[in-house]
Amino acid sequence: MAFNFKEVMSKPERLAPGHRMCAGCGGTIAVRTVLRALHEGDKAVIGNATGCLEVSSFMYPYTAWEDSYMHNAFENAGADVTVKVFKNLNAEDIRDSVDVFVKAIDEAQIIMFPGGFSAGDEPEGSAKFFATAFRNEKMKEAVNKLLNERDGLALGICNGFQALIKLGLVPYGKITHQRPDSPTLTYNTIGRHISKMVYTKVVTNKSPWLAQAELGGVYCNPASHGEGRFVAPKEWLDKLFENGQVATQYVNEAGVPTMDEEWNVNGSYMAIEGITSPDGRVLGKMAHAERRGESVAVNIYGEQDMKLFESGVAYFK
Repeated sequence: MAFNFKEVMSKPERLAPGHRMCAGCGGTIAVRTVLRALHEGDKAVIGNATGCLEVSSFMYPYTAWEDSYMHNAFENAGADVTVKVFKNLNAEDIRDSVDVFVKAIDEAQIIMFPGGFSAGDEPEGSAKFFATAFRNEKMKEAVNKLLNERDGLALGICNGFQALIKLGLVPYGKITHQRPDSPTLTYNTIGRHISKMVYTKVVTNKSPWLAQAELGGVYCNPASHGEGRFVAPKEWLDKLFENGQVATQYVNEAGVPTMDEEWNVNGSYMAIEGITSPDGRVLGKMAHAERRGESVAVNIYGEQDMKLFESGVAYFK
């Protein structure tokens, strides 16, 4: 097979400058070389085990990928993972994607709504897209059967949490339309994107997702979002706490929930970082529990692993 080095090197970079990998790192050189083998119109999903490549190239403000990016947090926990991409270039793609997703959900025990940007993360970008797709009657029925008939689980992190909120899976536990008084996620109080390690306390043992986390334990994970402020009327706040649906709260160095923006980085009401469905089997949270590893953020004080993915997988063993 003929190989024109000059032609390949002239292709647009799919791993763009701006990442924080070490100069000359073999990992980025290998990735860039492999990606150059793709044709310009090819769509790719990049995946690798959790490590420095993920954190140094993906976390805002160092986001450098021109393609979709995923990590292997569930696989590291022992799950058999199937990744599905919803195609929407035309009506036929959408119909095909619905059928593919329905089949995948029917065969799954867990649905994960990942974080990620869509169209430059326009307001509610990927969350709005998730919610629109999953309101399709076939997909809605598949999700409801998974949760209500097969004892399945659902998880949403960052934009995935926004999707769960918009779908009603949290706090209602089913796909339903939001009401005027429904809890929601809105712009951070500082009015821009934040990227920072945050400390969150586990305040319920009701959810299977938190089965291996310490009740009252504080965990440190990266937050990276522009619309992560949890807001709700007082009646809803009281109800969520009474039902044990508040999963995690932003806390200060003493482990106390706070409205101080140094610790509660988006100004969430009652310092709420994550909530669950009434039965605890659906969890949504803002901080990226998946962005961790043995060589990641080693200079950051605090426990980083709340065993979120291990707990979800263990639920079915």
